[in-house]
Amino acid sequence: MYRYAKANLHSNECIIHVDFADNFSCRYSMEIQSVHFGSSHKQATLHNGVFYVMKGQSLCDTCFCTISDCKA
Repeated sequence: MYRYAKANLHSNECIIHVDFADNFSCRYSMEIQSVHFGSSHKQATLHNGVFYVMKGQSLCDTCFCTISDCKA
């Protein structure tokens, strides 16, 4: 289905494919001891993706990444 959609994409359509990448704990370059051993580190979630559009007769892709403080 995905391969068919890419092969039959029209000039006024696009395909956006987004995937969960990873959760990361944010760190400081220098920390006091209470921050280092505590659970006070913020987390960020990365989602990477690609979108496809038709330009003339060729399929063009563009990659992107979003960052969010929501861990859901």
